[in-house]
Amino acid sequence: MRMGIGLGLGTQQQTGSGAADTSNYITAEGVSRVDISGYHYLIFTAASTTMVVNNGCSVDYLMVGGGGGGGKNTDSTLGGGGGGGGGLLTGTASLTAGNYIIAIGAGGVGGATNMGSSGNPTTFNGLTALPGGGGGGGNNAANGLSATDNGSTGSGGGGSGHTTNNTSTVGGYGTAPQGYAGGTGRQGESSSNRSGGGGGGAGGVGESSADGINGGAGGAGVASNITGSSLYYAAGGGGGSRSGTSGTGGSGVGGNGGATPTVGAANTGSGGGGGGGNSVVNGANGADGVVVIRWSAT
Repeated sequence: MRMGIGLGLGTQQQTGSGAADTSNYITAEGVSRVDISGYHYLIFTAASTTMVVNNGCSVDYLMVGGGGGGGKNTDSTLGGGGGGGGGLLTGTASLTAGNYIIAIGAGGVGGATNMGSSGNPTTFNGLTALPGGGGGGGNNAANGLSATDNGSTGSGGGGSGHTTNNTSTVGGYGTAPQGYAGGTGRQGESSSNRSGGGGGGAGGVGESSADGINGGAGGAGVASNITGSSLYYAAGGGGGSRSGTSGTGGSGVGGNGGATPTVGAANTGSGGGGGGGNSVVNGANGADGVVVIRWSAT
């Protein structure tokens, strides 16, 4: 199973975006159509694109919101929480002839001051894939972002490490069925054991830091074969750890937490990793979202 949005398209034929194939065709300026095994595909990654349906047809779609940014490891004491994965929607829609605006949600910014910011929503045909919540971070214990903080989120960000022994911070909650909650951060038996929780993913909750020593792993993403290959989308970022092992990103596409946290894989809507280690480290950015449209060639 492949990871990320490389975009996993195997044997393919590239054609111009304005080329007609059947009476039921779709075009979009700046987006090249890809033809595989009896299907046509358009993959949208730009901030805003107008898709033109020339004749009514049925399409399959995948939509992912922008992933949340990871939280900051502030004053080298608190591991940042991982960013939550963007919300994920799949389905089939019957489109009538006309113009459709597709807006792709940008990923959230990793915490440069404290918390990571939440991502942005992706929209198409009256549907909204929600953004991922930002990971907790800062000089004081901080919960991950969720619907109570920044509007509805697909998956919640992970909580940061705490400042009190054997005490946890709460991860942001997700919005079913688009995503899951972030994991809790924690301080363990001593102030050297402070770690963030993993961000939630579209396929599962973020892992909590059970003892404050190690950061939580990001929640799992969801695999889709809409492009002809099975790829993961919308995973959570891993939580950072002050002195232990930082959490890995979910499903190989969420950002890893740590002293050099990584961003979510491009255009998967996955969360960024939380900062960790023994120095001040910003969290990593969340990945931008994506829309994939597929329709029959016959």
